[in-house]
Amino acid sequence: FQRFGQVWIKTYFYIKINRYDIAIQSIRKSRLYIILHFLLVSIINLNFDFLYINNYNSDDENKFTEKTVNLFEIINIIENSDLLNEDEKWLINLCKTETLLYSDPYSKENLRIMKELVLNVSENIDKNLLYVFINHLNNYYLLNLSENYDDLRKELFDSYKFMFEKGFFTLNDKPFISYSEYRSVLHISAGLENFEWSERFIEYFKDMFKNEKKEYIYDYSNALLCYVKKKYQDSLKIISNIHPREQIEKIDIDILRLKIFYELDYFDSSISVINSLRYYIYNNSNLNKEI
Repeated sequence: FQRFGQVWIKTYFYIKINRYDIAIQSIRKSRLYIILHFLLVSIINLNFDFLYINNYNSDDENKFTEKTVNLFEIINIIENSDLLNEDEKWLINLCKTETLLYSDPYSKENLRIMKELVLNVSENIDKNLLYVFINHLNNYYLLNLSENYDDLRKELFDSYKFMFEKGFFTLNDKPFISYSEYRSVLHISAGLENFEWSERFIEYFKDMFKNEKKEYIYDYSNALLCYVKKKYQDSLKIISNIHPREQIEKIDIDILRLKIFYELDYFDSSISVINSLRYYIYNNSNLNKEI
């Protein structure tokens, strides 16, 4: 949209000096930027719709499909324009690939193409725009993992690692990350036994969260890491001193405790945790849909 403004300034100048031949080209270019702006906004809005439909089993799928078809029509209009530079061609190709993923989010080929498109131009585009598409890519990985396509676990970790190293989890030179994303990164990295990287990640965000949550997150993170390292007694010792305040915290602690009891052959204790967790879930009307 900023480029649209820049082109219009040039257009006024060309009209002023009676260079209408160049002004016409500038007007065509300005139209292109308006369409590109609309395309980007549509991609972002559709991603929200896509996540909502897949997470909450919404019945809006027909409307979503119609929006996807409309998006393809927009892409078809502009992708063969002779006014596009290389960055703009990349952007349209990326939008096209993501639109294909809306139709089939389990396509390994389109996931591979999207990853290549994002990484190949990571040094040449706006950081905020890059974050949007990396985040979208991660959402597709997470969706695939929820369907037990575990071969993409390493791909998701590489993406998180890239974001960490490029400073996407930093705001005003300070660590910044949402708890849900922190939790996702932690589970993926620990599950892949990237111990050194996981420890660095935990320490980096140690003091970022608010006081009432900071202690829980730090202790739970280390307890999870101890579990993955097969230090079951150490992990059990840590979580025995954790007092969760939120629903997801209690469920995470109970699941980790259950895993530890299972590995230690504490079967009676395992059954007790299962029954307690089942009762909590079925009798807690305040649990949100995501949990």
